[in-house]
Amino acid sequence: MPDSATGVGFGRVCLLGDHCDWARRQVLASSIDRRIVTQAWRTGSGEIRIAISNSVSNADDHASFELRRALELPIRESSLKYVNAVVAAMLERGLKLGGTDLKISSDVPMKKGLSSSAALCVSTAKAFDELYSLGLSADDIVRISYRAENGLLGIGCGMMDQTAAAHEQPLYIDFQRGFRYERVLLKRRLPLVIVDVGGVRDTKLILNTLNHYYFVKKDPLIVRTLGRDIPDLVRRARAEMEGRCRLERIGELMNQNQACYDKGLRPFCPEELDSPRLYAALEAVRENGALGAKWTGAGGNGSIVVLCRDPQSVMGLAEALRGKFDSMVTSIG
Repeated sequence: MPDSATGVGFGRVCLLGDHCDWARRQVLASSIDRRIVTQAWRTGSGEIRIAISNSVSNADDHASFELRRALELPIRESSLKYVNAVVAAMLERGLKLGGTDLKISSDVPMKKGLSSSAALCVSTAKAFDELYSLGLSADDIVRISYRAENGLLGIGCGMMDQTAAAHEQPLYIDFQRGFRYERVLLKRRLPLVIVDVGGVRDTKLILNTLNHYYFVKKDPLIVRTLGRDIPDLVRRARAEMEGRCRLERIGELMNQNQACYDKGLRPFCPEELDSPRLYAALEAVRENGALGAKWTGAGGNGSIVVLCRDPQSVMGLAEALRGKFDSMVTSIG
């Protein structure tokens, strides 16, 4: 076994279909050029010691726990609870780990709809896999990361975030027939701006509230929105991306996706999803030439993903937003 190892998890955007993963339908998601890198060293100390640095927020954090206590989630209240949960999920599988030092660096904004938590889980699982020669597949990494977030930490997410964070390419992910995903064969690059709406949000509250109305209450509006309306847009968008790939048409489908959120999801968690800053950001980008715009992630005070006509339009939009919203230029494909 090596003495050190490195794992990488990517930030992600959902191009269409947010919330359709846990609703067991289809999504279009892709990694972006932001990542979390976990470096790991075996120590033999019996402890997991963690240090993390985020270059976006200029924030550092430290935590440690005894490996034998990992299943108790002893650092549940720490921002590094995701690392603890990944270790616990691996131990549940009977995987053999040892005392380890972890140094984690990130340029993924936290709590902004780019799945920083999934990227952290994936990068951690990959680092342990390499360090202890566990022989895990990419799907194993995804399932361990999902178990950590959903099963052990009780966050009502699906597996879209972990799947996209583990793969450096756009994906069509189908949860209706179990768990299947395929690379989206884009015919051209998608020039994007990711806009930070600002403020704070409670992602766990959003997810668990929508889960309740979908699975327990079975409200017809949310069931139709996530079970039929948005999946239809996802399938049409994939066909367009792999066919003529008209950016105007993809933008129209993104706008229709956002309209579905407004009508079919916002009423169920208005305290989080009826965000004035979110709708101000959507209005601002559309006034400045966006072809399509929608929230990415849970919604509320997170981020929106914006499709532009070309690289010049991307830079123009980012400049127009300067002083109002923080933005990040990227592309997919």
